[in-house]
Amino acid sequence: MGGTFPGGLTIFHGTTPNLGWAHTVSMADLDDVYKLRMHPTEKNKYYFDGKWLTLEEKYCKMKVKIFWFIKIPVKKKYYQSVFGPTMEKDGNYYALRFPSAFDIRSAEQWYKMNKAQNFEEFKKAIQTHSLAGLNIIYADKDDNIYYVDNAQFPRRNKNYDWWHVLPGDTSSTLWKANDYYSFDSLFQIHNPACGWLHNNNNTPFLCTDKSEGIDRNKHQLKDYYFAFKNNRGIRTNYLFSNSGKLSYEEFKKIKYDKSFMNPAYNYAMSNIEFIMHVDANKYPNIKESIAVLKKWNREADKNNKQATIAVLSVHYVVEKLIENGMFPAVNAKVKEETIVACIEKAQQHLLKHFGKIEIPLGELQKLVRGEKELPLSGMPDVNAAMDIAPHKKGFFKGISGESYIMLIQYTPNGTYIETVQPYGQSNVKGNKHYDDQMELFVNHQTKKCLWTTMQL
Repeated sequence: MGGTFPGGLTIFHGTTPNLGWAHTVSMADLDDVYKLRMHPTEKNKYYFDGKWLTLEEKYCKMKVKIFWFIKIPVKKKYYQSVFGPTMEKDGNYYALRFPSAFDIRSAEQWYKMNKAQNFEEFKKAIQTHSLAGLNIIYADKDDNIYYVDNAQFPRRNKNYDWWHVLPGDTSSTLWKANDYYSFDSLFQIHNPACGWLHNNNNTPFLCTDKSEGIDRNKHQLKDYYFAFKNNRGIRTNYLFSNSGKLSYEEFKKIKYDKSFMNPAYNYAMSNIEFIMHVDANKYPNIKESIAVLKKWNREADKNNKQATIAVLSVHYVVEKLIENGMFPAVNAKVKEETIVACIEKAQQHLLKHFGKIEIPLGELQKLVRGEKELPLSGMPDVNAAMDIAPHKKGFFKGISGESYIMLIQYTPNGTYIETVQPYGQSNVKGNKHYDDQMELFVNHQTKKCLWTTMQL
């Protein structure tokens, strides 16, 4: 029982009666971009190891929907170089290289994970090492918990800066396909003494209590990681470390936590905390918004009236980062004038559409499907995360963050499961299950699942 990814053949993220697992994204640098040195006069010729090679022309076929059910075939040209798929931009040619392009065994690994009956069988399945960049967190009915920062880390030439665009004229930067650090080299931890593990798309160095002695500087793959901190990772670690033994209901409160730490931290914006400390004397045109931000308790609940200006300001900052080609960035330092401009833009939006700055967050952002619109909590990088996009009449709709949720209890009396989806089990408008889980979702509630099915 569980969820799939698009195109999946098996359960990708879920549970059997005996064991379960979840995936998060590995915050590691696994993919590379190369700039080719093109011939000054001969078309499609590029320099590599003292020779001029020819780019191989290829075409990608797709169907593009232009109106309702009308689709037109489109053919787009790209190239193939020794590094991988290659594209032209502004007269320059760039090649991409990434581990998942060379391995099709992931479906087989997931199949074996689905079939595992215990920890030993599950670990044997994942030692196939076929998933290019997905963390695995595991638990079972025998009280095992386990985490592996699962990824295919290429063996790279240490004489180059792999964090930026690489020279594409030498085999010195061409790492070998399937020549990766072994599974045993990966960061992994089994049954830590503190009794808990977590991952919220953070690096492995925040996956458990500091008493477990995890030292990033001692990990042989430390140079591959970026985004060492994010609010969700820091916040969850803090809550687990300071909670002692948890009841199931207390555990759920941590899962649905909507708070920013102090100071606020976000892997994309190292100075996001500045939003809460803008000087009103320096910027009198937004003094009302600054006063509201200073009152904000760092909670993103749908009833919170001070969160609204903060959520909208952050949304515009992220929008500006994307516009400038900086997102997802690694600890980007956003300019003060940019932050101030984004607060001003948020202020103008709220005054124009709602007549005031302090309105409940759920009036600005909603969960939308069809004609149903419900107030929605959350913001980027809190545990109960939510990202938004403009919808209509001045309000925004949730587009990503919280999605399919599965909570599992392995007990001596059996395995108990609760789940919820943002909308419903059906994508067919008019079906009774098209939007019947929306109220549960926005109220942080779930429904129980049964292992046995009934004849309907």
